[in-house]
Amino acid sequence: MDHKIINLYDYYTHSQINRKDFMKKLAILTGSTALALTILLSLVTMLRQQQ
Repeated sequence: MDHKIINLYDYYTHSQINRKDFMKKLAILTGSTALALTILLSLVTMLRQQQ
């Protein structure tokens, strides 16, 4: 997974930006809202498995 996406997620989880701005930026990075949601689900699943 692209480090820009992981860094953005870290930025969001540490309350540096709100959810709306996070999703906007993620959609820009991924190219679409649908892909952003898919990647977000994948990222959250991956991080939970690491814990």
